[in-house]
Amino acid sequence: MTLVSDADRAWVVPIIKAPLAIVKEWRLVANFNGWRTSGAVMAHAATEGQQVYHAPQRGYRGRLRRDLCSALIGLSSALLACGLGIAFGQTAGSPCISAPTLPMTGTRVVNVASETQLQDAMGNLQLGDTIVLANGAYNLTSTLNVNGIDNVTIRGMSGCDNVVLVGHGMDNTNYGNVPHAIWSNARHVVIAHLTIRDVYYHAIVFNAGAQSPHVYNVKLLNAGEQFIKSNPTSSTVGVDNGIVEYSVLEYTAGPPTTNHGGGVGYTNGLSIHTADNWIIRRNLFKNFHTPDSSANPWNPGVLIWNHSTNTVTERNTFINVDRAIAYGLYDNTGSDHLGGTIRNNFFYLQPGLMSAARKASSDAQIIVWDSPGTKVYHNTIVTNGNVFKSVEVRFDTTSAEIRNNLADAPIGWRNGGSFSQSGNLLTATPEMFTNPSIGDLHLKSTATAAIDQAPTLASVTDDIDGDARPSGLGYDIGADEFVGSRSGDALPPASPPGLTATPIVCFAMSGSKRRRKSHTFIKGRSSRKLLPLPSELLSQTLRCGCSAPVKVNLSPVRHAVGKRPAASWRQGRGVLGRVVYL
Repeated sequence: MTLVSDADRAWVVPIIKAPLAIVKEWRLVANFNGWRTSGAVMAHAATEGQQVYHAPQRGYRGRLRRDLCSALIGLSSALLACGLGIAFGQTAGSPCISAPTLPMTGTRVVNVASETQLQDAMGNLQLGDTIVLANGAYNLTSTLNVNGIDNVTIRGMSGCDNVVLVGHGMDNTNYGNVPHAIWSNARHVVIAHLTIRDVYYHAIVFNAGAQSPHVYNVKLLNAGEQFIKSNPTSSTVGVDNGIVEYSVLEYTAGPPTTNHGGGVGYTNGLSIHTADNWIIRRNLFKNFHTPDSSANPWNPGVLIWNHSTNTVTERNTFINVDRAIAYGLYDNTGSDHLGGTIRNNFFYLQPGLMSAARKASSDAQIIVWDSPGTKVYHNTIVTNGNVFKSVEVRFDTTSAEIRNNLADAPIGWRNGGSFSQSGNLLTATPEMFTNPSIGDLHLKSTATAAIDQAPTLASVTDDIDGDARPSGLGYDIGADEFVGSRSGDALPPASPPGLTATPIVCFAMSGSKRRRKSHTFIKGRSSRKLLPLPSELLSQTLRCGCSAPVKVNLSPVRHAVGKRPAASWRQGRGVLGRVVYL
């Protein structure tokens, strides 16, 4: 397993190789130049041979192999897969996006630990309530309604995997009192640190009267229609100032193939009507790919329309989303959307995703339709020939700007749309990117056609990871600003002197008596021909013949650092340390 740091420098470690092992405990404490973190294992289902990665915006990837037991440890999420492709997990879908835990606020904090208690708390809401859900699954018996009570928060403690709200199934017409998971017409509602899955219509609905909602570090899986729906109050008034961030919106096995009322394929990640000043950032949208036979073959992942204005969509990753972002959708009276910015996003469609017939009706991954003044800056778009264009401008769109985008498909316009452009590179190839097959479109050092080649845009000061622009002599084209001394921006920073880490791993295994052994390794390899040491956390993947309970304490005692730590580390330098089997 190859391991990773995520966008917030959460370290990932391999652990011991053992047949049919089950990790019972993992605690990690690391000190990195004064930065300290601790985390516990949370599991994520995976199978043998599956490609996995931790956080869509930065990370190594790895392939699970038979008898390999590995863990991905983050500040709030991890992956655990053991033995003969056996995995133990809480929720399906991609890992949570690492995010700071929201501070606990509220006029009154109400703790609940069962679905009955949750429904009781929702039925007795007061202004400013914070409903804190204990870890576990909550099989909903009714939609959670926030009806006219402002400043309400519904949250877990941290992460997004520990609390799971479960509907009756996205294709189950017997959904009872759970057409949606959460419905609100109130102001300043916060939904944070939880998962919502398997609802027939919408995971979250903001209705007339709602204002300034905040969706933070949630995972939304398998909604029958829109994952987040914001409805208008009138033709000129809607839900303004919404924020959706650090969240995963994903179909784990594809969208519904049944008609829920709007025709097959009537789904979006977000459908926002008549709204001003929304911010959509640092999210993952995945597998919004409907069948060719769908009545709605091109519904956008992010749809902002119906007289909306000034949306900012930035630092998101879109993987296999038929049409990713739409500012405006038709030629509306006035404008369907006005202004706004689309910047620093990754877009990836896998080769062969669209049939030839499907492609024939395609347009682009980003559409700016009847959206005057919209700015499309510094996006990376890899279509692999699935759609005709990377960006398209249409209808009464004037004064749009399309600048410094990196794509493998042209920019287009029709029906009177117009725009100005500069700095775009439209001949991107997969070889320019770290690992495009999983949507990791960070630049390699060899992507010289994009590195330092973009004109400076004063309004864009960082990239998809928050790295400052410029890093080199000039801005890089696309969403990623390449950081030097790495063979791809997904690599962790070099291990400095003084880095210490003490992982503790406990295995429960069947078999014979206990054995005590010690093993010394130097520079990432061992005299017993164990696997090389790939991890920045100075751990090791070992062949373990022990079949008794094993506790491993690993404390590196010295780190080999040369004049160029990052380069020397990639050449195989490692640590001097000792592993003891107790």
